[in-house]
Amino acid sequence: MQTLLCILPEGTQLANGLRHLATCTIIAMETGRQLLLDPVRSLSAGFFLRYLQDFCPFVSAESCGEEVEALRESEAYDFVLRNHPWTNFHPVVEATCNLTKMENRGPFSLMSIYAAKPNALSDAEYALRKLMLYQKIKWPFDIDQKAREWAQSKKQGGVPLVGAHIRYTDNWEDSKKVAQGLNTGLKQFQHAVLDVHERYASMGCKVNFLLCSDSPRVKYMFGKLGLNLLAAPVLTKDRYLQAMFEMLLLSHCDLLIGSTSSTFSYEAAFLSGGTDIMTCTKGVWETTHLRSVRRSAARDHKRSEEQRQKSERWS
Repeated sequence: MQTLLCILPEGTQLANGLRHLATCTIIAMETGRQLLLDPVRSLSAGFFLRYLQDFCPFVSAESCGEEVEALRESEAYDFVLRNHPWTNFHPVVEATCNLTKMENRGPFSLMSIYAAKPNALSDAEYALRKLMLYQKIKWPFDIDQKAREWAQSKKQGGVPLVGAHIRYTDNWEDSKKVAQGLNTGLKQFQHAVLDVHERYASMGCKVNFLLCSDSPRVKYMFGKLGLNLLAAPVLTKDRYLQAMFEMLLLSHCDLLIGSTSSTFSYEAAFLSGGTDIMTCTKGVWETTHLRSVRRSAARDHKRSEEQRQKSERWS
């Protein structure tokens, strides 16, 4: 069996690492290749080596030598989707991958931070494969179970739990994101949170908000809105493990108000079966309905099972 070596670029953070790992896993599955993961170039790769050892074999690119072809990102992926701004700009997919370019190749490596779907898959099919992939991962120290239990405790009595991930530091230092209008201002976030609150209030519902942010200023400003605002509990002093825990907390919310161009928001929406995520581009909020992808898959599975049972009864 030929191999695909997933390489995470130097400096790749946790969510970017998950995004590329998921893409490589799906490409490997679609091409019948064994997935390998290079554990040495980034902190996120080191995190995967430490906590996800059962996910796939770990092999450094250096130890593979010249046997593994370094397939350039521009050669493997087609970046014409939505006039690609060369940053993470969409929750689901940012490029396509022409698998015919890989059919007759030997072992190769891919280094990227983008979500690229095989060109034979629709966005929904790619999203479903990714949702199913994350469901199979066994997270360390039962952090997913702890995140689920915490979220359920805040939903008692049928109270919705809405997550808000507001990235407000390094995003504004990225010239590509600023030029493309992929950063969301605090006033826009405030309007979105208040709009969601009013929507639930109009139905006679209370709502809890889980706020995750890299900025103390954000937490201070949103604390003055008079909402039922919750902070993520501190599970560990390990920075990466705490970040993973907070992503899982957001994944167990009923709705996620995310930061555009932040893979922390994007990947959190995928982690626990699919959470609808709101993102804002150039002042316009849009909702990506990942929950409906999961429900549609469940309906299709039920329909196929019913057809199979009918066939068995008549055979």
